[in-house]
Amino acid sequence: MVQSNNYLIEEKRRNRRQTNRHEYENRDNHRGIAIPQQDGMNDDKEEEIPSNTFDVERPFMSYTFLDNASQQTLTRTRDQLHSNQPLHTLPIQVQELIVIEHLLYAMLGFEDKFIKCYRESNSKRVTFTFTETEKKDASQAAMVNRILPLCSNYVNIKQYCEEFSKYKYGTVAHAFCAALQHILQEYTIYVAKIEHQQHQHALTLQKIWFYIQPWMKRLDFLDTITHVAASRYAQNQYATGGALLRIIQEQAQQRSGDAEILKLCHFLLEKASVPYFEMLENWIYEGRINDDYHEFLVEENKQMNPVKGAITHENDEEEQTLSLEAIEAQTMYWQVQFQLQKHHVPHFLQKVAKKILLTGKYLNVIRTCSKKSSESNWMQRPDPIVYTTNERDYIEKIENAFSYANQQILTLIMKDYKFLDHLYSLKHYFFLNQGDVFLQMLEVMGDELVKPPSDIQLKRLNALLEDSIRTSSIKNNEHFNNVCCQLVKYKLIGFVMQSNPSANNKSNERAVTGFDALNMQYRLEYPLSLIIDRSSMASYEMLFRHVFYCKYIEHVLNDSWIHSKFLRSVPNLHQSFAQLFRIRMRMQQAVQSFIYYVTHVLEFHFGHFKSRILNEVRTVDDLIAFHREYLDTLRRTTLLTNNLELFQSIRALFSCIHDLANFVSEYMLSLNAEFEKMSDEFVEPLFINTETDKIQAAADEEDLLTSKRIKYANSHSKTLSSHLATFQQKFDYILANMISKLHAIQHAQLESMFIKELVSSFENILETSSSMRRRSFH
Repeated sequence: MVQSNNYLIEEKRRNRRQTNRHEYENRDNHRGIAIPQQDGMNDDKEEEIPSNTFDVERPFMSYTFLDNASQQTLTRTRDQLHSNQPLHTLPIQVQELIVIEHLLYAMLGFEDKFIKCYRESNSKRVTFTFTETEKKDASQAAMVNRILPLCSNYVNIKQYCEEFSKYKYGTVAHAFCAALQHILQEYTIYVAKIEHQQHQHALTLQKIWFYIQPWMKRLDFLDTITHVAASRYAQNQYATGGALLRIIQEQAQQRSGDAEILKLCHFLLEKASVPYFEMLENWIYEGRINDDYHEFLVEENKQMNPVKGAITHENDEEEQTLSLEAIEAQTMYWQVQFQLQKHHVPHFLQKVAKKILLTGKYLNVIRTCSKKSSESNWMQRPDPIVYTTNERDYIEKIENAFSYANQQILTLIMKDYKFLDHLYSLKHYFFLNQGDVFLQMLEVMGDELVKPPSDIQLKRLNALLEDSIRTSSIKNNEHFNNVCCQLVKYKLIGFVMQSNPSANNKSNERAVTGFDALNMQYRLEYPLSLIIDRSSMASYEMLFRHVFYCKYIEHVLNDSWIHSKFLRSVPNLHQSFAQLFRIRMRMQQAVQSFIYYVTHVLEFHFGHFKSRILNEVRTVDDLIAFHREYLDTLRRTTLLTNNLELFQSIRALFSCIHDLANFVSEYMLSLNAEFEKMSDEFVEPLFINTETDKIQAAADEEDLLTSKRIKYANSHSKTLSSHLATFQQKFDYILANMISKLHAIQHAQLESMFIKELVSSFENILETSSSMRRRSFH
């Protein structure tokens, strides 16, 4: 059997030697393999063939390995390398050479006869497999299967680069893909060096496994990053821009113990962050966003307009009516125009993300509003910001840019736009701290404000307001042109209840007169409208209506007293006049005590707010926060939004006083009308001849009118006293209710002294009323 096999091999080789010799040589020369020839060897001489088939199948394990026959065996192996025989039918040496050649192709992403590429289901990822593993040598198959993941990683990374290099994925993804391609190029060069080893007949599977160890780890890490990024993008999650930088750093943190992986991650972050840091520099040095692919940590709402966000009003009533969308835009401009995108904040910028946002916002405001025509005062850019493991290098540049922008915008607001002067103007016009301003408004605008709101012409009202300001003590205020009037539909209590979320029933009580509907507004230009936005102006308007109504009630009560003095001349109404005098004095004391409390609270907190501006403000956001806190404190301490039931008690008290004043005025008008009617009914004597007769007739007329008035007063005195007693009881009840609610309120230490004075004053009024009732009873 052995001889028969040897004979067949020898015959086969003799027949093929002449026809294929030149083909083998040409092929070997083309591959760069030189086969040396022994001296004295010619084509006609027969080669010695090992007598054992074991030597043919494994030539390097036989004695022929030591002589020239080994070269002939190698030539015979190459013939088998390019044959179409099944791999498992070839010798082990030939199998390894074939597998190495196919494996080198697979390492560059090409499949071949024995190494196939399969795409995973529902995914673009590919996997290389070694076909017919069970029929091959087990050791070779195991080694190949250990190397094939490298091939799969290479192809998957290559696919990611081809896909995410498209324009729609953004500049950070482009830079990242460029870094990956640079690494893959180095890998390709490395594979070429391994192939050179094959040409030198010095390559085995074991050597390949040894050579690719560094790249196995690198490409596996890169494949993990690209797989996570592609998967998140497929799931409509953020995987580009700053989110991609986050993914890279997150994957590096999972392998933080590997110094080589950390070095590779540093390289990727350094290259991929270049366009990101360019956007960062434009933002923190110029206040501009060049982000066409929405990759940066700050997103601009280009639909917002700072001019539209400012509070501007004209004299035309229709132009004063702001839509809900416009009011919301004005209120939320500072928060909405530029927003922080947390998913695009890399981990290495997490600590300074808010400062980055504020720096660009400040510069954007300066660019929009600065009165300087040139940009010569912009901060000069230092060295470009690049990624480094020492975060302090770029964080220090960001903090310097923030300090510069913050200093510039504070100077712009406080000095160029005179923020404190506007605060004083708001105090004058909305808090009515100058007493003559209110009196001038009543004197000039009173005839218009007593009308229903629908009958008042707003242009005329604004003209009267301007006249009242020009004749008051604040006529020299440079911002008086910023003030204008507005007539609202509902009373103040409706706005207070709407601003209080605990109110179950929203009041829509319509304004009856211009005094109920009058509202003050103040024009502000950008950027002051960022600090005093629409919500802040709403607070100022509520406070104005609150203070104005308190002083209006005091004025109405004083007018009723002037009208009631006529009762002193009416016989049998002296007691009613004294009763009315006592009630009016207690009501006046209550109103004046409350006005005193409100004005002192406003003055105290204004001084505190001014002190914080001068001493504590470091950033514009500090100024905005302090201003909002100031207005919240004013609304709370003036009892607007502190306790809804308490505010309703205050309005009930004022309503009771207003009702009494109206009752007295109407009663006096009816009384005067009745007395005039009595005078008209008197008939003069027909014959008056002498002066004595005239004097007697006048005396008789006066006696008759007096008797009629006494009779009329007697018939109405009890009714008047009854009405006054009802008002007194109602007033005492409301006042007692207010005192109990004031005791229940918990106040800060700075506010307690004002509340104590108010409560003490109310208690004295209530005690006086009780004492008078006891004396009247006795």
